Amino acid sequence: MPVEKFTAREAVRRSVQKKATGMDRKQVAEQTEIARGWERQAGRVIDEPGRLDSLRHAEWKHTEWRRIGYVMAEEHMGAYDPQADPKAAQWERERLQRIAAQEAAAAPPAVGTDVRRYRVVAQRVDDAHPGAATLTNFTYAQSVEAAVAAVRRENERPGGLYGVRGLYRVVQVAEEGAVTGGAGPELTEAGQ
Repeated sequence: MPVEKFTAREAVRRSVQKKATGMDRKQVAEQTEIARGWERQAGRVIDEPGRLDSLRHAEWKHTEWRRIGYVMAEEHMGAYDPQADPKAAQWERERLQRIAAQEAAAAPPAVGTDVRRYRVVAQRVDDAHPGAATLTNFTYAQSVEAAVAAVRRENERPGGLYGVRGLYRVVQVAEEGAVTGGAGPELTEAGQ
């Protein structure tokens, strides 16, 4: 499974921070007002397909511009510098830790351990959602249940695939390479 280098929110924050670099407080305040306008505009037409994501991105952008203005005032910055922004530095450390953990989890198991590679198939819950009808994830685990738990843990987060209001539900788990029809451990989950 590919390692996600940036979440959508991290990408929005990073783009705002990059744009704000070198700006003074007045310029940041102007950009904050522009972002607020975009947020309002995105909220007006929320019933169109894909507009909820646009609204979420507009909210994140507006929030980050406001936060940068606050940080500049608190840290007495004449011009914004992400290196002097304590929260931006904390987020970057957390992002790098998450990537390291994902890469460690994605690594194949050590030789001689009792784990198998599983294919976990999830189906879209809402046909109106513009995403793929099915998603397939691969993971190494000691059992079918552990494979489902590993894939969910990796994808459960706000706006993730399997959260409380997830976009997908797991419908099939099979040992990779197993012949379908009973030769390998296979589980079909209806309600998860």
